[in-house]
Amino acid sequence: MQTRIVYGICAAAVLALALGGCAALIGGAASGELSSNLALDSAGAVANNPVFNDGNVYTQAPTRTPMVDRDDPDWRDAEYYTVAEVRFKQPTKVNQIAVRSKDLDRPLQQGMWIALEYLKDDEWKTVRKWEHGSVPRNPKVNIDATAGGVRVRIKRPTSFFAGGGGSSSQGGDNGERLIYEVEAYQYVPKEQLPAEEG
Repeated sequence: MQTRIVYGICAAAVLALALGGCAALIGGAASGELSSNLALDSAGAVANNPVFNDGNVYTQAPTRTPMVDRDDPDWRDAEYYTVAEVRFKQPTKVNQIAVRSKDLDRPLQQGMWIALEYLKDDEWKTVRKWEHGSVPRNPKVNIDATAGGVRVRIKRPTSFFAGGGGSSSQGGDNGERLIYEVEAYQYVPKEQLPAEEG
């Protein structure tokens, strides 16, 4: 009986050490300071509108319908969305996606949603989606992924398609939002402090 208790205590201690080590590794991957913006055109990234990654937070442009290949079987679905998208020169480790906007926080009309996404193996993956309530004007989301690009995607409102298409000139919401920058960052380890002389 005593042997079982001793083995149980030892097993619990080993499990605690193993989990603590894993937590330290996971925590280390998501700590440190943010790098410079990886999504800039000066870093070789390409946006669907150069304003979205020119490094100037005073230039703006509306999101636009995503570009898709005509041989994509779902190419017609592209008109349901608008995007501000940046693709990297090569797959890049990303720990944070951020968007600076003028009006992402406008109320969501019926059928609308806003999502932050990253590109992995030629497929866009959603990290965070807002379907109700308030969307931040400048949303940020933390991830741990190697990505080929990052974007904000907006589903157009149902009213846009009523009667064969909507028009912003009629005062309706066409699902476009004004974006200053689409940004991506990775965590870099904090420099170790010099040892104190004693």
